[in-house]
Amino acid sequence: MLIILACFAVSSYAVQTDVDCLRSVKESFEDPEQLLSSWDFNNNAEGFICRFTGVECGNPDENNVINIHLSDMGLRGPFPIGIKNCTSLQELHLSGNRLTGQIPSNIADVIPYGVTIDLSKNNLSGSIPPSIANLSFIRVLRLNNNQFTGQIPPELSELYNLQEFSP
Repeated sequence: MLIILACFAVSSYAVQTDVDCLRSVKESFEDPEQLLSSWDFNNNAEGFICRFTGVECGNPDENNVINIHLSDMGLRGPFPIGIKNCTSLQELHLSGNRLTGQIPSNIADVIPYGVTIDLSKNNLSGSIPPSIANLSFIRVLRLNNNQFTGQIPPELSELYNLQEFSP
């Protein structure tokens, strides 16, 4: 019985962190076109966040976010640091918006299982953080058409799984 309760507590925690993740993402962006208006957090049914615009879950009946596709939605604001609460996130597509500020220096801690990260066509600035080289699962990294300064970190040459890179 104790094992069952412990498993439920862990499962419940994972579900809540993904809900918190998406709530944080929504709150971090200005959404002038109201494209995230379908993100209603008043529903507590299992899997409810999997029906949100641009959200994919590993299983549609569980609140376990694996992909977020919010490209070309006119979203404004900084990189949504609360995305770290989507602990199983593999793909993040935020291209073609109006994101500003810098990529977090601890990006590999924010999206540790990132396979595809597309931040292209925004207004991100500063330097590309060398810690991107710690994204050991990354295959696709699109950063083109931003306002980055400085050199491409040489550490990126250590990303052996990287198949596509657009600086």
